[in-house]
Amino acid sequence: MVAEVGGRPIAFCLAVLDVNQALARVRGGRLFPFGFWTLLRGLRRVRQARIMALGIRPEFRHRGIDALLYFELLSRGRRLGYRRAEIGWTLEDNRAMNRAILLGGRHHKTYRLYDVALA
Repeated sequence: MVAEVGGRPIAFCLAVLDVNQALARVRGGRLFPFGFWTLLRGLRRVRQARIMALGIRPEFRHRGIDALLYFELLSRGRRLGYRRAEIGWTLEDNRAMNRAILLGGRHHKTYRLYDVALA
């Protein structure tokens, strides 16, 4: 989804079907010879989405646009039959995203990046 002001894009949100639910049914993780068929059949039963990215232009941050995008995304997802959404790979110092997750979700994992000089 893209949010616009005066025809100019100011924010976006990208969500995709969580294929991991369908892949879990594929035996041994092998797609050939019959795993691909199992995967395709399983995609119809997936009821979870993954929010992959959210971006807002700096001058429009802290105005609630992120909440509007989340609300619209969840509303559309419910109409399509999705019951859950996951926001993953969010660093612990990304306070804006982590606060948004806690509005209706729960904290599950913490990701950290470490920096070490090699020479």
